[in-house]
Amino acid sequence: MNFILRTLNLLHFLNDGIRTVFVSLLPFIAQEFHLGLVLVGVLGSAQGLLSCLLSLPAGLIASRLGGCSILFISLLIYSLGAGAISIAPNVFLLLPLFFLAASGFGMFH
Repeated sequence: MNFILRTLNLLHFLNDGIRTVFVSLLPFIAQEFHLGLVLVGVLGSAQGLLSCLLSLPAGLIASRLGGCSILFISLLIYSLGAGAISIAPNVFLLLPLFFLAASGFGMFH
């Protein structure tokens, strides 16, 4: 297997691993911030929605920057969002950070 395929496999593994962590941590985030089930559902489904909405812009950006560049950039956005979520002090900061992280996931896929 060549370098590009190994890199793509590694990036996909990291991207899906971070998404799994998000879904696994949602019950604890809900408990910490006393969130209702509706808001937890919004947070959980944001990744799927943003994945659909950002697929075309990601394709256009990838055609200009290159496919590997957009993968690295989207994984960086996703990772920064995940790190920022871990230190979010309240739900008002949590929501935009969660959507930032979900947009990185959406652009990757």
